[in-house]
Amino acid sequence: MKRILILFAVCAAIIKTSAQSNYQTTYLAQEQERLDKAAATEVEIENFIKQNINTFDFTSVINAVDKVSPETGKSFSASDYESAVNTAKRQKLRNEYFKVHPEKISLYFAKVLQQCTNGGFEENGGSVSGFTFASDVYNNNTWAQYALTPSTPITPPNPNAILVDNTSPDPNISTIPRVYSGKHAIRLNQPSNGSITASMLSRQFIVNEKYVSFAYALFFQNPTDGGHEKDTRYGYYQVRLKNSTGNIVYQRTVKGYPSPADFNYNYPNNILYSGWRCENIDTSQYLGKLVTLEIIVSNCGNSGHYGYGYFDDFCGLPPDCNVPKVGSISLHPRRKTGCPEEPLNITGNYQIPPNAIFQGSGTGIFLDILEASTGNLVTTLAYPNMSSPNYFSFNSVGGSAFYPSGMTSNSEFNFRVRMIYSIGGINQPAVVSYNTNPPGPDVSFKNCNSPCLEEMYVKERVMVSQTIQASGNIYASSEIDPNLEVTYRAGYSVSLLPGFYVTGDDVGIFHAYIGPCENNNMILKSSQPGLMAKATEELSSPSDIKVYPNPTSGYFKIDTGNEKLLSWEMYDTSGKMVLKGNTIEAEAHHLLKGNYILKISLEKRQITKTVMLR
Repeated sequence: MKRILILFAVCAAIIKTSAQSNYQTTYLAQEQERLDKAAATEVEIENFIKQNINTFDFTSVINAVDKVSPETGKSFSASDYESAVNTAKRQKLRNEYFKVHPEKISLYFAKVLQQCTNGGFEENGGSVSGFTFASDVYNNNTWAQYALTPSTPITPPNPNAILVDNTSPDPNISTIPRVYSGKHAIRLNQPSNGSITASMLSRQFIVNEKYVSFAYALFFQNPTDGGHEKDTRYGYYQVRLKNSTGNIVYQRTVKGYPSPADFNYNYPNNILYSGWRCENIDTSQYLGKLVTLEIIVSNCGNSGHYGYGYFDDFCGLPPDCNVPKVGSISLHPRRKTGCPEEPLNITGNYQIPPNAIFQGSGTGIFLDILEASTGNLVTTLAYPNMSSPNYFSFNSVGGSAFYPSGMTSNSEFNFRVRMIYSIGGINQPAVVSYNTNPPGPDVSFKNCNSPCLEEMYVKERVMVSQTIQASGNIYASSEIDPNLEVTYRAGYSVSLLPGFYVTGDDVGIFHAYIGPCENNNMILKSSQPGLMAKATEELSSPSDIKVYPNPTSGYFKIDTGNEKLLSWEMYDTSGKMVLKGNTIEAEAHHLLKGNYILKISLEKRQITKTVMLR
């Protein structure tokens, strides 16, 4: 008898871990595929090096090697020098290869195998441990499409949340099993109409993997059978992820409707069904944090068409599962060394899935500029140039994008690009990409001239040596710490306002004078008179493109000098265009007070200015 009990316990353990072992098998297969692709990439890199080793300009590489001394303090031998130069050349070409193919960098990083805790409802012979459920009945006034949060707790077994097993298929579509893998799954909502019901599954957990995934199978009565001629209150499925404060950080919605072609159709039963598919949600930025996963299934808002679904395997990406196609977006790598050359062009590639479009409020590609030290948002830019297929470019990103409200102590910034498209009239979750050149900031003005804005407001305490410049005016109302070298250089005026303070008792140098902006790419550390004179000759004079009066109460003019004005667009700090025109006069009294970005398109270039409404 004891032997039988032991054998039973072993069998139970095998059943309990079979789903996870499937994930491990799939994970190992995917990792082997990644390694094979990485090996093939190494062959491509070697061919790229051979093709370019004799033609690429290695001047900067050789100069860098010439500055290196061996640890012994003695000069390199001829053979050692040749070896060092060859190694540096190969590394340079390797970097150039990844600039052309940034998407292949991910092949060199292993994915993490997600751990499973009752993700398949298999504990203790079938359990909903770790999950909570709620369900509510609504009326025509309280039902809100894509915005429901059922709040009345229910405990399985319940008609709207019931644990099912694999002994029988779905009652409406007999070819679809009720369980994806193992023996159990959960059914949410029920296959009956007559009420406006929505039901919700919740799972709260600490994120310890880069993705959270699960399998689902959806079923909706077809609403085009005559019941929805005048409205679009369709049933729907929605998955969303909330952070620890309850804010939604991810949301995807699928409406129970035959177009776009998200569903198969069974004519005899008038049923739209998806078959088993998988969600795969990126949680990499929430590692170690508490999140809540919510899944909602709702009948239609007229009570005439039901919707329900089966859910299984909340752990790792289920093997051989159909993951809905999502878009991709990436930023091109940027040069890290040296001071940034203004204006910047931020470029990248994108891909949207079939049936997806950039149409409707909130869709498009957006560039977020973040403080490198805190991750706080500084500015959002919208409406990039997308004239080439699958390519975007934010052109002429000037200093006002980094300092929209005047000069601050922040000197290092990162870029984040977001893409939002719609499918079937529903905005899909943002596809996000960070870090064009990790590690380190994407742009650094440390030890560089500040960006050249038309107006510069210095309101924060100055705690590092720096040069602050403006093509027009500088308004300083903050303290400068002692023992620093600080320069204020403006094209028209430097105003030292109440609150400005610099001591003369400590070691330090403060300069304030009238002069043109110096572009960062023209800064020369050399003291050779010839080089300094050449740099001075290349400096542009104070901007001949003026916006006045600025600050303004609402009315302003654009003076383009002898250049032809084509058009202009005005954006708020969120990146939303609020005004546009093609004349030299503008009226903005209806806008809220604050700073705005004015993008001026001339015949041969684009200029960005900051307009301050007071």
